[in-house]
Amino acid sequence: MASTRGISKDTIYFKIPAFIADILVMVFIFEMSLRIIAPTMEAARVSDVDDLFAIPSLTLLLVAFGISLIAVKYNHHVRKITVSAVAVRTAVRTVITGFVFTLLVGIQFKVVPRRFILLNFTLTGAALCALHVMFTLYIRHLRQIGRNTVPVVIVGSDKSAVELYGELHFGMGIKGYRVQGFFTDEDQQSLALPEGARLLGTVSEVSSYIEDMKSDGNDSLSEVYCSLSPSENTDAVNEIIRACEKHFVTFYYVQNRDRYTDKPMTRLDIGNVTVLRVEDEPSGTEIKDAGVDGTRL
Repeated sequence: MASTRGISKDTIYFKIPAFIADILVMVFIFEMSLRIIAPTMEAARVSDVDDLFAIPSLTLLLVAFGISLIAVKYNHHVRKITVSAVAVRTAVRTVITGFVFTLLVGIQFKVVPRRFILLNFTLTGAALCALHVMFTLYIRHLRQIGRNTVPVVIVGSDKSAVELYGELHFGMGIKGYRVQGFFTDEDQQSLALPEGARLLGTVSEVSSYIEDMKSDGNDSLSEVYCSLSPSENTDAVNEIIRACEKHFVTFYYVQNRDRYTDKPMTRLDIGNVTVLRVEDEPSGTEIKDAGVDGTRL
């Protein structure tokens, strides 16, 4: 669910600075590569190479970089991204920039200085990968110390909800999640929440909680994770979804795999349908009560 409140904080604090830094790095390496390659070329072609650093060629570089950003957007600030994924996406973006720039230079100048382009974009790719990895680690550090955190709540208290709390609080927590607590209808005497977790109320109180957290310009809730079964709690789940849509809170459904098996499962998308595959051979898997539909995964 996208917010309509203008430019996001992530864009202002993370994307725009990264864009400016990328441009400065590319222009600096462009000129440095030019000065390294030019003395090794024949005198008749030096003037052609010098022309590459004219304003038109810098414009071509910016156009190529813009196209690469359309193809591979910035993601170093995404909370669930890995450092290796950031490096790979940055490398792919650099390759696209180099390919498009080579085409544009060939059309504009009728010459393609291969050694220059190879040196320039090899250095550029290495520098930008290192830069974006450092950006990612810095952003994680900010979130680890409590800056730029995302406040979330969990609806439900089954095994999947408790495991999710552990991932968000202890695993993904270094990437900026702040779990405010649980909503559940389970009897408090039999309730076994993780140590340090708060009980915020019952399922029927979730909508009013969202209303309170988002009222008067307050922005104290960003995401809701719900592990309730939609088939068994249809009205309650729909009410929560409507409250999330109304107040621009992102809703996530936490699939409860415990009803099927304790074995590891892999998520697969078959068209628009999501299925879970048991890692072991089906013949060696014990299937639990699958519910009224009898679905076996």
